[in-house]
Amino acid sequence: MLGWLRLFARSRVERTLLLDPDEFEAMLKRERSRADRAGSVFSVLTLSVSPTQLQPADLQSIAETFRKRRRATDLTGRTPDGRIGIVLPDTTREQAEVLAASLSETLSDKGISFSHSISLYPETTR
Repeated sequence: MLGWLRLFARSRVERTLLLDPDEFEAMLKRERSRADRAGSVFSVLTLSVSPTQLQPADLQSIAETFRKRRRATDLTGRTPDGRIGIVLPDTTREQAEVLAASLSETLSDKGISFSHSISLYPETTR
């Protein structure tokens, strides 16, 4: 609960940035609980950006690009290992691939490239 309070106590400008790793993990745990309760599925798109591109301006550019594309239920933040995680509720692996391709195209125009992986929860063949 404290994570939610800290998240929503921030100004609107601060909420457009990436969640810090602790907040991201708390929101991921909440999403797993929601999916278990509802019997639904979600995808986690993880972006690995070159360490030379992990400058504040590039992170801001990534966050702004995603903010323009996101649904109200999607969330994004830094993972504990320094990558960027995007939680996509009610999204299949194929739908997450479409988003990854779109983000890659948009960010490459800004000189930012990344590799990505997609995890599905719960791990199913859906």
